[in-house]
Amino acid sequence: MAGGYGNYHYIANLSACQNCPIKESCCGKRDRKSLSVTMYIREYERMEARLTSAKGKRLKRRRSAVVEPVTVRRRGW
Repeated sequence: MAGGYGNYHYIANLSACQNCPIKESCCGKRDRKSLSVTMYIREYERMEARLTSAKGKRLKRRRSAVVEPVTVRRRGW
């Protein structure tokens, strides 16, 4: 973890990327590959699976249909 943000950082060895056949598509203009992954990746994946399930889609549709009438309350209606 770096910086206290709960991320795992990986930076490949320069020698590992130097002769790699897919270096351009992987690294772009950089010398080597670097990755930063949150330590909460399992929670993100679990939540994504829940949201893309049939039940998750149904609940999301229902939540987006209910609009809180903030302006109506403010106007005193």
